[in-house]
Amino acid sequence: MRCSCRVCGTYMVQVEHGLESGCKCPDCGAMCHDCMGSEQPPMSVGELRAQMMLRMRAGAEENGTGGVDPLEAMRPDPDTD
Repeated sequence: MRCSCRVCGTYMVQVEHGLESGCKCPDCGAMCHDCMGSEQPPMSVGELRAQMMLRMRAGAEENGTGGVDPLEAMRPDPDTD
């Protein structure tokens, strides 16, 4: 992604620092994390599973399959494994 600094308009440079990665303005030093998604810290496995369940249930309700367990399709089939 190519972005300009919100402070001074200069083309920003990507800086890789693990979870602190983002873009930094070479002129004024402003940092931006917009192209990285958000400044929200990484979610735990439990939080990711809960979020996935909510999305799958919402999708099932939209498709009219609200009574079906959305994770059932993800479980391995013991007859084929």
